[in-house]
Amino acid sequence: MARKGPKINVSIEALQKRIAELEAALDIERREHCATRKLAQLQFEGLSMIQQLLIKALELLEKHCPALVVKGEAVIDLLLREASMDANELKALPGIEKLLRRQFRQIQGKIEPQIEQTKSDLAEAELELERRKAEAVKEMLKKKRTIAENNKKSAETKNTVGEVAAAEAEKHPDNAMLKAAAGIANAAVPETTKAEEIPPGKQADPNRRTAPTQGGISHARGCTCPYCGSTEGFFEQEGPTVFLRTLHKHIEDMLEGTYVKNPVLQCRACGKNHMHIPEEVPVPADLNRTVSQELLFDCARMLTLGMPMNRINALFNTAAMTMSGDTIPRNMHDWITSGLGQPLLKAILKKARKAAEICADETPFSCLQQAGMSKTKLDDEDAAKQAYLLTITSPASAKYQFAVFNRLKSRSAEAIAGVLGSYEAGTWITDAYAGYDSIIGASAVKIERQSCLAHFTRTVYDALELENMHDAVTNPTNRERLAEALGSGTPAYYLLMVTAAISKIYKWEATLKAQEDENPADWMKRVTDCRKAHAEPLMDRIDEIMVKLAERYAVKKGKTWEAALMSPYAKPVVYYMNNKENFRVFLENAYVTPDSSAAERSLRPLCVLRTSCNFKQSPEYMQSMCDWYTLFVTARLNGIERPTQWLNEYGRAIFEHCVNEELNRRSDKGLELSRRFAFDPKDIESFNADAWEPSAYMERKRRS
Repeated sequence: MARKGPKINVSIEALQKRIAELEAALDIERREHCATRKLAQLQFEGLSMIQQLLIKALELLEKHCPALVVKGEAVIDLLLREASMDANELKALPGIEKLLRRQFRQIQGKIEPQIEQTKSDLAEAELELERRKAEAVKEMLKKKRTIAENNKKSAETKNTVGEVAAAEAEKHPDNAMLKAAAGIANAAVPETTKAEEIPPGKQADPNRRTAPTQGGISHARGCTCPYCGSTEGFFEQEGPTVFLRTLHKHIEDMLEGTYVKNPVLQCRACGKNHMHIPEEVPVPADLNRTVSQELLFDCARMLTLGMPMNRINALFNTAAMTMSGDTIPRNMHDWITSGLGQPLLKAILKKARKAAEICADETPFSCLQQAGMSKTKLDDEDAAKQAYLLTITSPASAKYQFAVFNRLKSRSAEAIAGVLGSYEAGTWITDAYAGYDSIIGASAVKIERQSCLAHFTRTVYDALELENMHDAVTNPTNRERLAEALGSGTPAYYLLMVTAAISKIYKWEATLKAQEDENPADWMKRVTDCRKAHAEPLMDRIDEIMVKLAERYAVKKGKTWEAALMSPYAKPVVYYMNNKENFRVFLENAYVTPDSSAAERSLRPLCVLRTSCNFKQSPEYMQSMCDWYTLFVTARLNGIERPTQWLNEYGRAIFEHCVNEELNRRSDKGLELSRRFAFDPKDIESFNADAWEPSAYMERKRRS
């Protein structure tokens, strides 16, 4: 358990102010001492000059006007005595200087420890502040950023506020905000019947019926008794039978080296050549590689589940096979970027770019070369130090499901537009990042944008203190105060009712999933009618509340809204007013979802990987990582439960296609067929990968 530091009851601002005051006092002392010393020196020099002038004048008078000297002797004597006295006093100035120096050192000795102590306190306070910030962020993420938890925590508070708002609205029919809050409270929610779920662990495991049995054969001969060491003989009887789930091999022993001989067969009927590859024989990445496609796919699977490549190498103990740490990553990179994986990736991209609606979201992911932390410098002046990943996915309601990942050199509108520009979608579902507005504004075609209601909900919850509100609202003695607060337009309670409205919208959205064998036209009509009857009125009530709050907390400057007050309530109000129309696009399009959660969900595996390795070395390897995620996440979205099996089938098919094409060309030219060769890029491009695109693959599986 970490030791807690001493509690510091002083703010950083106060410490900084105290340091500035002490340093200013020290500076004043230095300046005053220097000025006093300079003035004394000038006075001493001036008086010495006057004394010399008087002596010279006396000599002249005595020589030329002796009578005047006699008459003025008393005056001159007085002047000389005063000058001598002042000069004698000035001679004592070095002593005064020593006194001033001694006093200055005493003052400095008292001030400097205070300055050092204050600086130390400031450093401790800054560390304490960072610690508290980290704890606050962790607590905020745990308590505030989870919409489901906040909905659950605030359910009782919402019900109470809704009841009081409905009652007060009847008393004050002219109060628009009360009327809107009452409309939210009285809005219907769907009746849901929770399906009976079989508790985990109670289902019958079909594997138990087909599992083989190991052991059961007597191995008594040659055994040694563990108690007495005897080997003379044993009586044997049946013991317990245990069902186990185990591995064929230890993970460290799964990687092995082997030579693969694949005979080339020539058809007697047509004379064509083809390579015969039995199903149990591994398929190489290409004929000049020392790794199999199966190994690459399993490693890619681990990568997309959040395991970095260095741990994958350690897991398979690649060093025991005299493989460098770069062997698997390099082959994975080549296979997906320029090898046999390219047609499959292009087939997914071709279909994704024709989607009518897309969700987009971005997240930071470090690239060492781009950040200037690698020996190899990146030759791209436009690249920012912080790289990003952009995911483009289909909405959850779309017929074709996909997730495409891309590396971004920055989060600029230009970088995002460079990727989104190749998509035909007329509707984007995004967060409130202003870069998307810039892209849409500069687009030659009309693009509608649905702003994410989930992001808005989090922003509203961030402005509320749910625990304090719960304690205040649920106390029966505070009902009158709550009614007064609602009547006076207290923003916290109305923002809470906004979250209640959004929660009800999502409850209706949960009923709109397409049913099995439901006609698409019937589904669209059902979605449109439901949103018209329930979501649209709730969005209207939200708008009435937020527009009313904007009169106090927001001000419009040009085309955008800004905060009018330094208040936590200003942020959600400004957020809403700047995206007011974009929040309602889903009401008119059945395929548009109210939020971009589909894109956020697709980014989660990447976020898991980011916590493990946090960076990629180069932009090229960063993009190939994105391409592997595109394959695996799109496969999952289309219901492929065993993506490595799908890739193995595809990899075998395209390998045979490319090999057979080259074998027949070499045969026609009379070249030796037993020699290894590189694949022709034209053969890779000519392979029909559309049949292996995840949705087409699953459709073929369902029909077979």
